[in-house]
Amino acid sequence: MPGSLFISYSSEDRAWVHRLAEGLRAGGWEPWVDHPSIAAGSERRAAIVRALQTADAFVVVLSPASVKCRDVAQELSLAEEFGRRIVPLQLAAADEGPDLTYQLAGLQRIAFFDQPFDRALHRLLFALDCARGATVDVPALHDGTLPGAPPPTRASRPRRPRRRMPLAASLVVALLGAALWSQRPEPSPSPVAVQPVPRSADPTAPPAFPAEPAPAVSVTRLVIAHDVVDSEPRQLKRGFRTGAKVYAFTELQADGPTTITHRYTRGGDVVHTSELDVQTGRFRTWSYVTARDPGAWRVVVTDAAGATLSTQEFKVH
Repeated sequence: MPGSLFISYSSEDRAWVHRLAEGLRAGGWEPWVDHPSIAAGSERRAAIVRALQTADAFVVVLSPASVKCRDVAQELSLAEEFGRRIVPLQLAAADEGPDLTYQLAGLQRIAFFDQPFDRALHRLLFALDCARGATVDVPALHDGTLPGAPPPTRASRPRRPRRRMPLAASLVVALLGAALWSQRPEPSPSPVAVQPVPRSADPTAPPAFPAEPAPAVSVTRLVIAHDVVDSEPRQLKRGFRTGAKVYAFTELQADGPTTITHRYTRGGDVVHTSELDVQTGRFRTWSYVTARDPGAWRVVVTDAAGATLSTQEFKVH
């Protein structure tokens, strides 16, 4: 059964949102999109409330237009009140402002502006399916069996009665066969086809093998804290004194072992990076930096391919 999804957006982004809705339908979700055909006033407000109450998840499309839209802010507040799973999408880089930043604190932003649409859509579907606890159907093979199943057995056929050969004739045939076998020519070795290993233009370079795709990983929570104790962040903060240790605590969902990177920046300059191993399933990891310089800082979480998974900001004074 398709999952129900509420999409909150600005009317200026309607054309792009319709493309997003088509991709979500193809991925097994049924998106609810506000449409101009819905009458304004109490009827429209009631339709929005009913859709939010029945939705399995809430997607908010962030853009320069939507961060200033009053309807988007109200729908986000209702989604929080109803306890909906909130997934923010970044259609374009935009200043979210203090209210939206507060409401979306610690939530992963899935950016659509810095990577191909299909790849970002795949990450969105993966995050939604993980939140819903969906399972993946195992496809059948061409003969209709499942992978790993024993091959079908053939129907038994009645055996034909075998004719017995007289003993003397059997001995003659055996001796004749042995004589012919001893006189056979030695077979020449068959040539073995060897597939060449692709190499680079440099003959001294090692063989180049195609890289395997990195497992999909989704950040479910990113918070900034004063410390981490017993795998839990302590004293969540957005402001720190100069010289303090600042912890970036991350919860993830991965479909295979992989790595992520915490990149700490100040004023656009990279100050520190930490590469962290991630195991399959739900996983927690963290890193820290000693903030020695005052100013606006940011933590950027990227996957093994360098794509941005989530960001969080804090200040040092």
